[in-house]
Amino acid sequence: MGLLWLPMAVLQQVDALLRFVTLLELASDVALLLVLLAVACGALASAATLCGAVAQRLGAGVSSTRKLVWLLVMIPVGLACLWQSALTVKLWLEQVLAVRLSTGWVPYRGALVLVIAVAVALAWRSIGVTRVVRAITPPVLRLGVPAVLVTLLSLAWVLWQRPAIGVRPSGPGAEAPVASGAPDIFLITLDTLAAEDASVCGTGPTNMPHLRRLVARSTCFTRHYTGSTLTAPSTTSLETSTLPWTHWVVHGGRPPADLAGASVAHMLRRAGYSTHAFSAAPGASPRQHSTYEGYDTTQLARTSSLNMSAVNVILEFPDSRSLPGLLGGVLSVLSAIDLTRIDTENPYPSENIYGPAGKLLEQQGKGRPIFMWTHTWPPHAPYLPPPSTRYQLLPPGQFDHYRDFLAEVGSYDLARQSTVDKNRLRYQETIRGADESLGRFLQELERQGRLEQALLIVTSDHGESFERGVLRHGGPDLHEAVIRVPLLIKLPGQQIGRTIDTPTSQIDIAPTILELAGAEPIATSEGRSLAAALKGAPLDPTPVIAMAVLRESRFWPLTGGHYTAIDGEMKLVYHLAEDKSELYDLSADPRESQDISSTQPAIAARLKALLKARIASAEAQRRQRFGMP
Repeated sequence: MGLLWLPMAVLQQVDALLRFVTLLELASDVALLLVLLAVACGALASAATLCGAVAQRLGAGVSSTRKLVWLLVMIPVGLACLWQSALTVKLWLEQVLAVRLSTGWVPYRGALVLVIAVAVALAWRSIGVTRVVRAITPPVLRLGVPAVLVTLLSLAWVLWQRPAIGVRPSGPGAEAPVASGAPDIFLITLDTLAAEDASVCGTGPTNMPHLRRLVARSTCFTRHYTGSTLTAPSTTSLETSTLPWTHWVVHGGRPPADLAGASVAHMLRRAGYSTHAFSAAPGASPRQHSTYEGYDTTQLARTSSLNMSAVNVILEFPDSRSLPGLLGGVLSVLSAIDLTRIDTENPYPSENIYGPAGKLLEQQGKGRPIFMWTHTWPPHAPYLPPPSTRYQLLPPGQFDHYRDFLAEVGSYDLARQSTVDKNRLRYQETIRGADESLGRFLQELERQGRLEQALLIVTSDHGESFERGVLRHGGPDLHEAVIRVPLLIKLPGQQIGRTIDTPTSQIDIAPTILELAGAEPIATSEGRSLAAALKGAPLDPTPVIAMAVLRESRFWPLTGGHYTAIDGEMKLVYHLAEDKSELYDLSADPRESQDISSTQPAIAARLKALLKARIASAEAQRRQRFGMP
């Protein structure tokens, strides 16, 4: 199977493989893939042989039994290879034609699949099973010797490289001395939570009433910005206090060893903390960031999604970043099956994170301080709120089902804005459901006596767009809906609420945590501690930078990408490849509809020069660490 599967799997991913991984990393992942496929096919052959033995015991002839065994092996293998080939062709056509191919518009898709299956079965019957088996058997048998050699070579490579299986902490932990008065620390991130839609700060209407109640004894940041528009680079910035152009966890990229080994969890572990991460999104897991050795436990959430369950299994090999792409055909099949299984219930409920986290806290007791990072999926799409908040804003009849949220992502025609606005209402209902789950978790912390004296941080990895012709997140757009997220920080014992309107960055969170915990700072940090501001000191304004690096790689010169600098009320967005920029005054134009770079050329030139200097510095650092292509 590996000899048939591998060429199409690699072809599908060739662009990503050439840009984002080294040849050694690719060889290790391919060898591991071939070993895993050999194990899977061995299990399939054993099951088929067992079925053949049962058939013989029931009176089937030798010839019929052989046909049965061959069919039980070759049908799933053949279908898997055909599916992988079709997926590869689809993805390449999308790249060449610059279109998104989808069957979402086809009516009665289930019936269409059934018709195709019946047609294939009738064609098979007309040709004859015996003829098919006889035609397939000789070429397959001729692959036997090469297949065995490739499998043995792959096994030898895997044994030599010894890929990480599971995750284990490294360095000092429970035996390390603890700073006096070190508080428990709870970092809570909700995926895809836009600041405007959450509306946590202030006294106006909110979609997060449970979190709003905590504002009275916390500091609420009204202008907090994420480092990127995607989960993996953003949450790596959260852990390492570096921007994506420094850590390079982009499309499966890996951070330099000095960054991976100096995350916020590593530093807290060295300070005697027990460290734990619970994630519902693979991209937010330390297993994807190469920071997993800083945690005593890194747990992925249970899910009813077969596709995501398979991804979670793949992440048991945390250093094998190409595996999800190389197994794209399998994951695509599981996604198609999910469409038939999942209807109105969210497959990634927040309780699958908060429940295990609460149980671990009870088991841990209060002997040593704990750092716990929880990352929940809602309100990320699919926007399937729980029954308690469903239909509060949008009546039934639109965006009710899992499949409704998979057809459209990216740009949309502004003539469809009214439909997108309805999509946004369902998103806001999902925020309300996520807030209810968060409220229950906060109650659990209070019940266990951990909340009052804890350092609590609530934020998100990025926002979500339903405007300017942009639906969702992850593209080149850097407008406020995508990069401005909530940030709420409660100090141990805090009883007075504060609001800070000065722009802050996601890379400021780790330095803040470490200072308040009495731990050593991260030497490579690009952020600043907010600890003094949390205690009432003024926060000096400083430019905040965010970016969308979609095809940029640690191995290639930094010649593209989209970058923004927010300085006070002024925001410049810079597109490096085109050397073009726009300037917005967020106080007068919060929707960023009017480019004022022509009327404010001095400000535009200053911020553009700032970004170009930072990009040049990042490129010099990239070249020093990773070299030229």
